[in-house]
Amino acid sequence: MDVAPFPNVSVLMASLPWVLEGHTSDRRVAQRNLALIAQNDGAFLEGLLELPWVRDDISSDEAVAIQEIVELRSDTTQSLLENAWFLDDLTCHLFY
Repeated sequence: MDVAPFPNVSVLMASLPWVLEGHTSDRRVAQRNLALIAQNDGAFLEGLLELPWVRDDISSDEAVAIQEIVELRSDTTQSLLENAWFLDDLTCHLFY
């Protein structure tokens, strides 16, 4: 996870409970994609890291959601933080 150019983001990511608990494949995918998001839009990532569904743990569906966010344009990602369905816990029915 290369977020070294973003020290505030590095601290936020390192403080996530699931990062401290160890790695799973979903967590590794999420960490890699969070680092990519940091490179593209650190401000969005800071908001993303405050969301309960990102902080508590990473499910397979949440890892996929984070991966999909990497592909979005920055104006689209910012609008995500304004949607109640995105701010709350994500469930797999939102993806289908």
